[in-house]
Amino acid sequence: GLAVAEDGLQFLEVDSGFQRKLSPDTPVALSWSRDDAMLAAAFVLADYETRLSLYSAQGELLHETLLPVALTQMAWSARGDLLLAGYALKQYSFGGNLRQALYRVNGTEVVETVLSDATLKPATAQRLASIIASILPVAFSPHGDEFVYLQLHDPPQFAPYLELRYRN
Repeated sequence: GLAVAEDGLQFLEVDSGFQRKLSPDTPVALSWSRDDAMLAAAFVLADYETRLSLYSAQGELLHETLLPVALTQMAWSARGDLLLAGYALKQYSFGGNLRQALYRVNGTEVVETVLSDATLKPATAQRLASIIASILPVAFSPHGDEFVYLQLHDPPQFAPYLELRYRN
């Protein structure tokens, strides 16, 4: 099958020409599993809220879950689980809270790993709010068993800085 993200999410069986609308919403990310048995689609619901939908190769909805982050990357691992990285920035009068997380989805099981949880000064939180997605990239290895990401630090007495982190 073929997934098309235009005017929502469409599923097209190439051989028969059969077409079905899977969602009226247009996904921000699509990824077929390594064995082409499942399609993962991520949809923005609101600021820092992503709906993840898993479909079979025939276009049947298998599982849906809500993730409390803005999605930055999605990839399938060689083990067959789906990996998603994202962040949430909450603004408060005293500054902001930036949380980065990794989610591992295996069937209906969703496991969260917090990558960072940082307090930002008010000026830093305001200045970065509109560009935060572009400064927090995540890159998975081809097998999905390793990844690198940037972690923002904002110490009280020093300028904010980014640290390149590696995880496996």
